[in-house]
Amino acid sequence: MRKPAGTIPARRGYERWNVKAPLPSAPCPLPAPALCPPNVLKAAWNKFKNRRPGFRFHGMYTEHQKAQKAPWKRVAYIVGGVVVLVVGLIALPAPGPGMLIVALGAGMIARESEKLANMLDRFEVFLRRKWREIRPA
Repeated sequence: MRKPAGTIPARRGYERWNVKAPLPSAPCPLPAPALCPPNVLKAAWNKFKNRRPGFRFHGMYTEHQKAQKAPWKRVAYIVGGVVVLVVGLIALPAPGPGMLIVALGAGMIARESEKLANMLDRFEVFLRRKWREIRPA
């Protein structure tokens, strides 16, 4: 039976059609971003960046909650976020990306905690306001 023109074949049939299977564009579900394909990280970053300041983390939270994950996955994600946050706090005094690691851990926990997501949104708005005050014109 012939497939009608313009239909997308099933994933396992991509070899037969001689085309590459598209990579997923959903946010990386893994706690270690190094394990995600670059286009997944880029799509997640662009989605986060294009939201209005003050609504970014809460939007990320609501999007993540729609996924209906198993309870053990939610706990694992929070524990992973806490571990990344603690590693970032330990790395703060040393030269390197300590603040980025702390921000990554806080962002991971904010995907599971609405209170933390709202706090991070308010903190982002506060930092932007202070930056405008001290930035030379």
